[in-house]
Amino acid sequence: MISVNGTTITEEAIARELQYHPATDMAEAAHNATTALVIRQALLDAATTRGILARAEDGESEEEAKIRQLLAADVPVPAASEAECRRYFEHNPEKFAGPPIIEARHILLGIARDDEDGRRERRAQAEVLIDNLRLAPGRFGELAQLHSDCPSKSQDGNLGQLSKGSTVPEFEKQLLRLPEGLCPYPLESRYGYHVVFVERYIAGKSLEFDQARPRIADYLSQKAHRAAIRHYIQRILAESEISGIELELPETPLTQ
Repeated sequence: MISVNGTTITEEAIARELQYHPATDMAEAAHNATTALVIRQALLDAATTRGILARAEDGESEEEAKIRQLLAADVPVPAASEAECRRYFEHNPEKFAGPPIIEARHILLGIARDDEDGRRERRAQAEVLIDNLRLAPGRFGELAQLHSDCPSKSQDGNLGQLSKGSTVPEFEKQLLRLPEGLCPYPLESRYGYHVVFVERYIAGKSLEFDQARPRIADYLSQKAHRAAIRHYIQRILAESEISGIELELPETPLTQ
């Protein structure tokens, strides 16, 4: 029997909570779900002791509102200092560069997303084209006109300048990481397989500190706030009468 300050955590409640705690096995999921319910009950008891009466917002239960108000009262969001923001900016320059711009050409070998056999054939064809282009890169336009299923074949496969948001996400994610030159493997997207040649890679312009500061301040404040909430929950648990479970504090939505 698991209880918190005299309130029993029922098997029915644990079963309902399980859906929010995916894990590698059922025992781990059940333990995480039970821990979350124990934390929630301990916080609700603390809110009751404090006499907190909360008004639920849209989509929020009364219990969630009480916990939110308890944490707002006892764990305020800290403000990041100018020195902390500048130190983070100087130590993480790669995080504050704008998106790169790519000038590229491609040959699209189109195939339906759910045609598994056809996709294997198209990938093999793309690999043959790449082998041919390694030997004769000047034939890219010719091969695009002969084989590409994209309207860009009329411009020798030229896609122009591409940046973040210019194309479908799964293609963009791969494309924006490529160096200049022929990509040595086909890129897959929902449309099929792409043979890609990057004509030019233009690195994104770095932000100035004053431009990046609001984003840094928000990140550092939220990071410190999450840590403070974890310490606060640990204190509340230590002050509660809990039986039937040995607790470790996982990364549950409550502790995040």
